[in-house]
Amino acid sequence: MYTEILEEAVSELRGEPIIHEPEPEVDIKVSMYIPDDYVPDARQKITLYKRLATASSEDELSMLEEELVDRYGEIPELVRNLIGVSELKILMKKISATELSRRGNRLYVSFAKGLNEKHPGLPERIIALAKKEPGRLKLQSEARLICVMNGGEGEKTDVTFEARYLLKELTQGW
Repeated sequence: MYTEILEEAVSELRGEPIIHEPEPEVDIKVSMYIPDDYVPDARQKITLYKRLATASSEDELSMLEEELVDRYGEIPELVRNLIGVSELKILMKKISATELSRRGNRLYVSFAKGLNEKHPGLPERIIALAKKEPGRLKLQSEARLICVMNGGEGEKTDVTFEARYLLKELTQGW
């Protein structure tokens, strides 16, 4: 937060416009954190959490993942989930998706208002994708897409995989 405030102050002094892009919200009900037995030092954990939160590209996340393997060994599922959610946020930012949530075996993706102005052609892509997979995807409104995940209500579903697939389909070309 301190660095954000500092960056805003510097931009303001330079006369540059300050753009507040809200952070996408991801609520997919998966456990994710860095366990003590993986990274025992609290300061290193804080640094890793910050790097995950501020990663701006999939390449940056891949490099961080390689670094984790080199420094701490095989990445546990809890940390993989954390990396996966960071990747979902990066993909969401590309297409102005504001929220990704899970309820039962459904994923809901909500988009910012004025989507067509920011991303011309994206609404048509969303509609085309929903038509391509009608049993799985449906448009609830102009700003919300619903994805029925593979696997039933009680079955174990890799929700980050399903969300990544959906967002990758939508972000192609952006």
